Amino acid sequence: MRLVGITSILLAVATTAVAFLNYSGAGLLFFLVQLLLSAGLIVCGFLSLKGHVRAGYTSGIITLLVAILYSYQFLAWGSLFPGGAMLLFSFFCLFSILLGVFLSLQQE
Repeated sequence: MRLVGITSILLAVATTAVAFLNYSGAGLLFFLVQLLLSAGLIVCGFLSLKGHVRAGYTSGIITLLVAILYSYQFLAWGSLFPGGAMLLFSFFCLFSILLGVFLSLQQE
C-alpha cells in the first residue's frame, strides 16, 4: 500500500497547487472542490501508508473524481494547463493506485 499512499499524497499536493494557481480564473466553487478532493486524498494517502486497504479503494475513487474534474476543465476551457496536464497526471496516478492495490492484494 506504500505506492498507493505516496501516489495519493503527490496528487493531493499537485491538486492543491493547481487550486491556488487557478483560483482567479476558476472561481470559488471550483477552488473549494479541488481543496476538498485534496484533503480526501491526503487522508487516504496517510491511511494507505499505514496499511489500510479500504483507504486505497477510496483513494482510487477520489482520483477518478479528480480526473473527471480536470477533464471537464480541459473540455470546457480548452486550455492545456492546468486542465490537460492535470488530466494526464491524474490518469497516471489512477493507474499507479490500481497497480498498488493489485500488488498489495497479491502479497496477502
